[in-house]
Order: sequence, then C-alpha cells, then structure tokens
Amino acid sequence: MIALMEQIAANVCRVDSGAQPYVPIPAIERVQDEIAFDHLLMRAARGLGEEI
Repeated sequence: MIALMEQIAANVCRVDSGAQPYVPIPAIERVQDEIAFDHLLMRAARGLGEEI
C-alpha cells in the first residue's frame, strides 16, 4: 500500500511540474533491506557467540 502511494505521489509531481521528482525507495525494498540487515546482524552475533 505504501509503495503504491509513493508511486502515485511521484507521478503526480511529475505531471504537475514536468520535472523529474525524487522517487523514494519502494516500501518493499525497505522491508527486504531491513530483513537482510537483521539476518546479517544475527549471523554476526552467532559468530561472536552472542544472542540478539
């Protein structure tokens, strides 16, 4: 839902001004990045013998 709203906002800005708007990272990519970071953090903690 958030990713769709971001795309709509970016397209509205482009139509209104004719300029290329800043397009934020889609929500799906942010979630995937967070999951990947959490996974990396857990692997690092296991390597140090710690629990997160």
